[in-house]
Amino acid sequence: MVEYAPYQRLPNPMQASDEPAGTLESDQEFLQFVESLKTEIGSLPSAEIQLEQRLALEKELLGTATASSRPFDIFFVNRQTWWQKACHHVASPARDA
Repeated sequence: MVEYAPYQRLPNPMQASDEPAGTLESDQEFLQFVESLKTEIGSLPSAEIQLEQRLALEKELLGTATASSRPFDIFFVNRQTWWQKACHHVASPARDA
């Protein structure tokens, strides 16, 4: 047994126009990007120099940071004290008696 579909017409395909098609060669941002690819990149410093610079920066940042500017450190310390209290509570002799 075959039944008719409720809507027997096929949908027409949408013919969307692509306005920016073919305009890539005249786009200013694209032209700037192509020019940046053509420029030579200077050589990077050696890995040892980069490491020394990064360690100096980290040392400087850690030296100037306060406890309030490092919330993860506060969380970590609080979590350690909570964990120590929880472990002490489980192993306490008063609980076993």
